[in-house]
Amino acid sequence: IARFCDKNAMNIDGLSATLYFTANDGYSLPDTITVTNAGYQWTKSTGKLVLRDPTGPITVTVKGVEILPEVYDIQTIYTPSHFVADASNPTTIEEGTTVQLKFTIADHVDFGTVSATGAAVSHSVSGQVLTVTLNNPVGPVTVTMTSRPTYDITVNLSHVSAASSNADKI
Repeated sequence: IARFCDKNAMNIDGLSATLYFTANDGYSLPDTITVTNAGYQWTKSTGKLVLRDPTGPITVTVKGVEILPEVYDIQTIYTPSHFVADASNPTTIEEGTTVQLKFTIADHVDFGTVSATGAAVSHSVSGQVLTVTLNNPVGPVTVTMTSRPTYDITVNLSHVSAASSNADKI
């Protein structure tokens, strides 16, 4: 906590003084402070401390309160038979961080899209592995993945030729 004293705020008889405090990065000013040997008025929003009517040497104790990042839940929505979530996938994301979720895409499934609410999202697919990256959450995160099943087409021909451009899946 940083402090400075406003010399101009001292009254004429010298029995009051105004001090100001600011919190260091990652901390906020506390709701309450401790003052011995003087009356006082503490205003957290401005960091202003007015001391009055001292009875001896004054001790002021101001302890900054650590600002902890918010932690948000991650919910995933997908068709379970189309994706298998990695057991190590996180279920929460902390404010200001990035996490990755990994899924194995089932055989005979075409991956569709990934969208998210509550965080920025990007994704990549390598083989059968879908990696979803979430960052900068602003609240609880919901990730939605779409997909559709694919089916092989088997053509049995007898005395007939098929075009080479025919689809082999649907």
